[in-house]
Amino acid sequence: MREDVEVGRGKAHHPDDIGGQGRGPGGEVCLMQVHPDIAWRFVPDLTEDERKTASKTPQSREAVARTLLGKDRERLVTCFRTGLRMLAHAASACAGEDRREAAIAKRAGRKHEPYAHLEWGMYSMYGTGQTCRSFNKGKTTTRVTTARVVADALTRAIREDRKGT
Repeated sequence: MREDVEVGRGKAHHPDDIGGQGRGPGGEVCLMQVHPDIAWRFVPDLTEDERKTASKTPQSREAVARTLLGKDRERLVTCFRTGLRMLAHAASACAGEDRREAAIAKRAGRKHEPYAHLEWGMYSMYGTGQTCRSFNKGKTTTRVTTARVVADALTRAIREDRKGT
């Protein structure tokens, strides 16, 4: 949750003049750290023509990714909606992959061992856009840990709020 990433100020390992690191090594944008090569598929409210254009060139994908940058309410909402759509897609894709592998194991008379907790797979797919099995240089584990910490904090806050009312 970094302001410099939300607004796209600076680049990773190349701080801007006020200390921001800005976008990640893969050019990730907004608080959800969405990768520009993947974002265009999930940004809400794009027309089919805009999606087709974005699918063709890195420059077009970058233009779509830039629509997620900024501190105004519209940009923040679009950033989070895009990230949540990506997470939902990743969760569905990894659950489907796990079911297919279970069916194959059953037909072969083997016991199915899930490759990992589906939450981990979801964050792997989210980070890579391609696989439910990538360690992604430790980023997958970090994302799972962060999500659990945030979820626990939200749960505690909701419980505290309910006690207070």
